[in-house]
Amino acid sequence: MDYVVYVNAFLALIFVLGLIGIVAFIFKKFSHGNFTHSTKNKKRLSLQEVFYIDAKRKLVLVKRDDVEHLILLGANSESVVEKNIKLDDSDNEDNA
Repeated sequence: MDYVVYVNAFLALIFVLGLIGIVAFIFKKFSHGNFTHSTKNKKRLSLQEVFYIDAKRKLVLVKRDDVEHLILLGANSESVVEKNIKLDDSDNEDNA
């Protein structure tokens, strides 16, 4: 058997996987996961908290522009439990 063919194939595989890793690293480094074209570069949407009710349902607290929304996500449905939850300064302080 000619082992040179197997060694060349293995080295080519390592080379291709290395190139894929380098391209993925460069893309991740320069994209920052933000594909919006806003000039302020301020994130408006964030996931605040997730509470798992059971295997198929969870409550998700989403914040957008200092307003929170509580959403119930199921396997085949979504529903808004509470919307326009205003943030107060007293909610952010610790009650020691």
